[in-house]
Amino acid sequence: MTRKDLSDIDTVNFFVYGLSQFITGSVGDNFRLDVVMPVTYTVQALCFAGVGVAGLDLYSGQWWYYLMFTLIGVFQCIVFPSFIGVIAAWFPKH
Repeated sequence: MTRKDLSDIDTVNFFVYGLSQFITGSVGDNFRLDVVMPVTYTVQALCFAGVGVAGLDLYSGQWWYYLMFTLIGVFQCIVFPSFIGVIAAWFPKH
């Protein structure tokens, strides 16, 4: 892969993250944190493992990287509001 290919994949990740923030970002706010966070972190871990496996030349083609980083972008914007909710629960309201 060239630098151009890597920058395109990174651009897709951030673009999907930005767009998904409006659509799926509310999932982290509206559903149970004890379910949303483990599921989203597990999916992200599997996607990063998929990127690692592709780095071992077991998969060829850029479509795999685009798919993995698209999924990572979507699930990152789900977990961010959930993480903020957990941090906010640690501190008292007053």
